Amino acid sequence: TPRPAAKPAATKATKATKATATAKKSIDSTATVVVAKYDVGFGNKLFIRGEGAGLSWETGVEMKNVENDVWVWTNNDLKKGAVACKFLINDDVWSTGENLFVPAGETSTVFPNF
Repeated sequence: TPRPAAKPAATKATKATKATATAKKSIDSTATVVVAKYDVGFGNKLFIRGEGAGLSWETGVEMKNVENDVWVWTNNDLKKGAVACKFLINDDVWSTGENLFVPAGETSTVFPNF
């Protein structure tokens, strides 16, 4: 009697390949996140400027306001290195102090001063 083809082995290999691809995608999509906790006042916005992950020192990127005094910037493209950044109210008034450095794939929560 002829034996059927070894489909279970092929199925296992396919599942393993899919699992590996899913794990790699999870690793590759690790976000670099900057959270700034500061009440900029009604009608104002917080911006981020810097270097790395598409940031520029010349033009700010508006951060997402998720609570009254919590602003978030997220980037999924930075795979290595770090982002250097500072905050601005309405892309005009710079935060005081040193630049913030956030390593790729990490989340940094700061309380900027102006």
